[in-house]
Amino acid sequence: MRTLAMVALAVMLAATGACLGDLEPAPGGNNGRPDAAPPNNPPPDGGGNNTLSAKEIFEAECNGPLGTKCANCHGAAFDPKFAPSDATKRYDTLKATTAVLGGFDPTKATLIKYQHAATGPGPKGELWSAAEVASWTKWMEAEAKAP
Repeated sequence: MRTLAMVALAVMLAATGACLGDLEPAPGGNNGRPDAAPPNNPPPDGGGNNTLSAKEIFEAECNGPLGTKCANCHGAAFDPKFAPSDATKRYDTLKATTAVLGGFDPTKATLIKYQHAATGPGPKGELWSAAEVASWTKWMEAEAKAP
Protein backbone atom coordinates (compact mmCIF):
# COMPACT_ATOMS: atom_id res chain seq x y z
CA MET A 1 0.00 0.00 0.00
CA ARG A 2 2.85 2.30 0.82
CA THR A 3 4.31 1.83 -2.65
CA LEU A 4 1.00 2.67 -4.25
CA ALA A 5 0.75 5.90 -2.21
CA MET A 6 4.27 6.88 -3.23
CA VAL A 7 3.51 6.22 -6.90
CA ALA A 8 0.33 8.30 -6.65
CA LEU A 9 2.26 11.11 -4.96
CA ALA A 10 4.96 10.99 -7.66
CA VAL A 11 2.33 11.13 -10.41
CA MET A 12 0.63 14.11 -8.77
CA LEU A 13 3.93 15.97 -8.36
CA ALA A 14 4.93 15.24 -11.94
CA ALA A 15 1.56 16.44 -13.24
CA THR A 16 1.73 19.57 -11.11
CA GLY A 17 5.26 20.32 -12.30
CA ALA A 18 4.25 19.94 -15.92
CA CYS A 19 1.31 22.30 -15.44
CA LEU A 20 3.41 24.97 -13.77
CA GLY A 21 5.61 25.21 -16.83
CA ASP A 22 2.65 26.05 -19.04
CA LEU A 23 1.08 28.81 -16.96
CA GLU A 24 0.73 32.20 -18.57
CA PRO A 25 0.11 35.52 -16.83
CA ALA A 26 -3.51 36.38 -16.29
CA PRO A 27 -5.04 39.13 -18.43
CA GLY A 28 -4.39 42.53 -16.93
CA GLY A 29 -0.82 41.72 -16.04
CA ASN A 30 -1.29 41.08 -12.32
CA ASN A 31 -0.59 37.32 -12.59
CA GLY A 32 -4.04 36.41 -11.29
CA ARG A 33 -3.65 38.25 -8.00
CA PRO A 34 -6.65 40.55 -7.63
CA ASP A 35 -4.86 42.56 -4.94
CA ALA A 36 -1.85 43.30 -7.16
CA ALA A 37 -1.75 46.52 -9.10
CA PRO A 38 -1.41 46.04 -12.85
CA PRO A 39 2.05 46.80 -14.19
CA ASN A 40 2.80 50.27 -15.46
CA ASN A 41 3.38 49.10 -19.01
CA PRO A 42 2.90 51.55 -21.86
CA PRO A 43 0.05 50.82 -24.26
CA PRO A 44 0.94 48.91 -27.46
CA ASP A 45 1.25 52.17 -29.40
CA GLY A 46 4.38 53.09 -27.42
CA GLY A 47 2.77 54.87 -24.52
CA GLY A 48 0.65 57.79 -23.63
CA ASN A 49 -0.18 60.14 -26.44
CA ASN A 50 2.07 58.68 -29.10
CA THR A 51 0.62 60.70 -31.94
CA LEU A 52 3.35 62.79 -33.52
CA SER A 53 2.64 66.45 -34.06
CA ALA A 54 2.74 67.80 -37.58
CA LYS A 55 6.04 69.52 -36.81
CA GLU A 56 7.54 66.27 -35.49
CA ILE A 57 6.47 64.46 -38.68
CA PHE A 58 8.00 67.24 -40.76
CA GLU A 59 11.28 67.17 -38.82
CA ALA A 60 11.52 63.37 -38.94
CA GLU A 61 10.44 62.71 -42.53
CA CYS A 62 10.34 65.85 -44.67
CA ASN A 63 13.03 68.28 -43.55
CA GLY A 64 15.92 66.20 -44.88
CA PRO A 65 14.54 65.69 -48.39
CA LEU A 66 13.47 69.34 -48.54
CA GLY A 67 17.04 70.34 -47.78
CA THR A 68 18.73 67.96 -50.19
CA LYS A 69 16.31 68.38 -53.09
CA CYS A 70 15.08 71.98 -52.81
CA ALA A 71 17.27 74.21 -50.64
CA ASN A 72 20.01 74.83 -53.21
CA CYS A 73 17.59 76.66 -55.50
CA HIS A 74 14.49 77.47 -53.45
CA GLY A 75 16.48 78.69 -50.47
CA ALA A 76 17.48 82.00 -52.02
CA ALA A 77 17.97 81.83 -55.79
CA PHE A 78 14.57 80.93 -57.24
CA ASP A 79 10.99 81.70 -56.34
CA PRO A 80 9.15 80.52 -54.49
CA LYS A 81 11.67 80.61 -51.65
CA PHE A 82 10.37 77.90 -49.33
CA ALA A 83 13.47 75.88 -48.44
CA PRO A 84 16.12 77.85 -46.57
CA SER A 85 19.52 76.22 -46.22
CA ASP A 86 19.18 76.57 -42.43
CA ALA A 87 17.35 73.37 -41.47
CA THR A 88 15.98 74.94 -38.29
CA LYS A 89 14.03 77.51 -40.34
CA ARG A 90 12.52 75.21 -42.98
CA TYR A 91 9.35 74.25 -41.12
CA ASP A 92 8.19 77.81 -40.44
CA THR A 93 9.31 79.05 -43.86
CA LEU A 94 7.50 76.29 -45.74
CA LYS A 95 4.32 76.70 -43.69
CA ALA A 96 4.35 80.42 -44.54
CA THR A 97 4.75 79.70 -48.27
CA THR A 98 1.16 78.68 -48.79
CA ALA A 99 1.39 78.81 -52.59
CA VAL A 100 3.20 75.46 -52.71
CA LEU A 101 1.10 73.69 -50.07
CA GLY A 102 -2.38 73.79 -51.60
CA GLY A 103 -4.04 74.44 -48.26
CA PHE A 104 -2.33 71.33 -46.87
CA ASP A 105 -4.24 69.24 -49.40
CA PRO A 106 -1.72 66.79 -50.88
CA THR A 107 -3.79 66.48 -54.07
CA LYS A 108 -3.46 70.23 -54.68
CA ALA A 109 0.03 70.87 -53.31
CA THR A 110 2.42 71.93 -56.03
CA LEU A 111 5.23 70.88 -53.69
CA ILE A 112 4.19 67.29 -54.37
CA LYS A 113 2.67 67.58 -57.84
CA TYR A 114 5.16 69.84 -59.57
CA GLN A 115 7.85 68.19 -61.63
CA HIS A 116 10.66 70.35 -62.95
CA ALA A 117 10.69 70.88 -66.69
CA ALA A 118 13.12 68.96 -68.85
CA THR A 119 14.94 72.22 -69.54
CA GLY A 120 15.97 74.93 -67.16
CA PRO A 121 17.36 74.86 -63.66
CA GLY A 122 16.75 72.20 -61.06
CA PRO A 123 16.32 68.45 -61.07
CA LYS A 124 14.65 66.85 -64.05
CA GLY A 125 11.70 64.50 -63.96
CA GLU A 126 10.56 62.75 -60.79
CA LEU A 127 11.40 64.83 -57.79
CA TRP A 128 10.01 62.70 -54.96
CA SER A 129 10.14 58.96 -54.42
CA ALA A 130 6.92 57.16 -53.50
CA ALA A 131 8.10 57.02 -49.87
CA GLU A 132 8.75 60.77 -49.88
CA VAL A 133 5.33 61.50 -51.36
CA ALA A 134 3.85 59.38 -48.55
CA SER A 135 5.82 61.43 -45.99
CA TRP A 136 4.70 64.73 -47.49
CA THR A 137 1.11 63.48 -47.55
CA LYS A 138 1.32 62.34 -43.93
CA TRP A 139 2.72 65.74 -42.87
CA MET A 140 0.13 67.76 -44.79
CA GLU A 141 -2.74 65.69 -43.45
CA ALA A 142 -1.42 66.22 -39.90
CA GLU A 143 -1.14 69.97 -40.53
CA ALA A 144 -4.69 70.09 -41.87
CA LYS A 145 -5.96 68.46 -38.64
CA ALA A 146 -3.78 70.54 -36.31
CA PRO A 147 -5.52 73.09 -34.09
